[in-house]
Amino acid sequence: MPGTNLIASRWPISEILRRRFVSVARAMQHFAWFKYDPVHMSEAALIALTTPSDYPNQIVRTRKATILLEGMIYNRTAAEIHAELDQCASKIEDVLFVRDFLARFVCESDGEFLLTCFDEEHKRLFLANDSLGRLPVFYSLTGDTFLVSREPKFICVFLPALKFNRLAMLAYLLFGFPFGKDSLIEGVFQLSPSTILLFDCRTGGLTEEASWPYVLDGSPRLTDRSEIICGMTKAFSEAVSCRAQAFQDRELVVSLSGGLDSRAVLASVLEYHSRVRAVTLDGPEVACAARLASTFGIRQDTISVYEGDLGLSGMNTVFLKDGLDAMPCCENLYQFLAELMRDSGANIVYLTGTYGGEQTRFVHLTSGIRSTESLSDYLLNAREEYKYSTCRAMRLVGAEFRDARESLLSYLSEFPEISPHAKYIRFRHEFDRKYTGNGEDRNRFFAWTTAPFAAPGFVRFAASINENSKNTRLFRDFLWNLDPRSCQVPYYNLGLDLHDDTRLRVVATVERLARFATVKNLLLSANRIANFIPRHEYRFAFLRERISDLIKRQPAQDYFDVKEVPEIVGGEKDAKGISRLYTLLSCMDSLNRFRSESLRSVG
Repeated sequence: MPGTNLIASRWPISEILRRRFVSVARAMQHFAWFKYDPVHMSEAALIALTTPSDYPNQIVRTRKATILLEGMIYNRTAAEIHAELDQCASKIEDVLFVRDFLARFVCESDGEFLLTCFDEEHKRLFLANDSLGRLPVFYSLTGDTFLVSREPKFICVFLPALKFNRLAMLAYLLFGFPFGKDSLIEGVFQLSPSTILLFDCRTGGLTEEASWPYVLDGSPRLTDRSEIICGMTKAFSEAVSCRAQAFQDRELVVSLSGGLDSRAVLASVLEYHSRVRAVTLDGPEVACAARLASTFGIRQDTISVYEGDLGLSGMNTVFLKDGLDAMPCCENLYQFLAELMRDSGANIVYLTGTYGGEQTRFVHLTSGIRSTESLSDYLLNAREEYKYSTCRAMRLVGAEFRDARESLLSYLSEFPEISPHAKYIRFRHEFDRKYTGNGEDRNRFFAWTTAPFAAPGFVRFAASINENSKNTRLFRDFLWNLDPRSCQVPYYNLGLDLHDDTRLRVVATVERLARFATVKNLLLSANRIANFIPRHEYRFAFLRERISDLIKRQPAQDYFDVKEVPEIVGGEKDAKGISRLYTLLSCMDSLNRFRSESLRSVG
């Protein structure tokens, strides 16, 4: 991914290590529009950016400090942020001051960012990320060497050996993301949200301070519909307003579908920005999206994906995102984004409705789970739409049910919530943050991307709403409050007339019933049977062929049961499972090759 790469060490960085750093950081220039920018190069630390030319960042350099802010903060001006960073640089030698500054900075900032501060005299390196962890960031402490990158592939070149985390692989196959701080690579971790790291180059010590930005149980939850709708409207409008004002010099492009979340973004952003248009990927929702755009009187472009000149294959797209974006047919999505950039130029900002439904109307469990242990059993046996077969996943990696259960229980016990139902909702939020967030981060190869529903103010307010009060009808009322025109076009996903209050109440009743664990499992089972159609068999055939080749290579043979894989894959009809397995195998192969080639070329 675009962004920060750094290495810091207790010992003076050798010339060989410096050359390797520069070579590998330059290799992160994945497209022609990327550039390499060495931010800080000293014996104690090397810091560089590898990004598109218009990628947002701020750099403060003084005699005492180097400070790099990667990303965007929307609720303060660039000048105000620069002044704050100058203040931090002036007192960089005071550890307590810097920690307090970073904690306050993270708490008060609405944005997607990674902040790196290096104390030149005392050789201390501080890192802090935004309160929701919107930019995936990875780190590793290997001996006395500290590594940070937006891309695990960068870090793997500096590890003594490339080893994969079997339990993380199992979690990835099951749910689409490794648990907690784990990544797919042993010894490489993903930075948790709202975290401050301090690496002391004089001692080689690493300390970590992390906090949960919101908690999903404890205080009373909001139930009054009028209060909820007004609060949602206020929090969302503030998030959209901040983003629109931060990009007054750019055109805002809204990712518009026939769903509800993207029309909320469109309805709100038109109030705060004059240069807005919509774009839709060619497909069944185009007509609905076109009607929405026409209703609001804006231009809407449909982009048809064809085989372009990016030169991307399935293997390439896995490599770009280090296996953390398991969406099927990712090469089509990359081509769509490339066409968008060619059509619009680089000076655009891409707005999405990501995280809207996840927080306000998705059917999360509120009944039927007695304890954390029963929640673990439910998740391992449930037919949730994001879940792959526990039995087949365990067979693929040669794991026991005990391994899967203990790993999941340990993960659930880290959550700040006490109620098992609140822990379930937190699990879903973590799924959205890591699975959906890594997919969303894909867009930043081409254009800066932001999601107003992921603004901390809106997230905290949504977390304060009683879960049983959330449903499609509530969201319809929220849309009406934003702009009644957003309700004129039916909801594509359900074919639902948003003026039909009777049907909305029926849907709300079904949604409420589905919050019971037993009922939800029955509905999910019925839905799976109704939709069990072997579509895209040509895609399945391609993946089976690629998997049969990849499983014969190292390091796959060290981590998979090579006898079980052909048997399972041969009869697999679950698109999630076969896509995740292919992505995982491709990731392991591409990381292994990239590391070997990098070490051969620069030592």
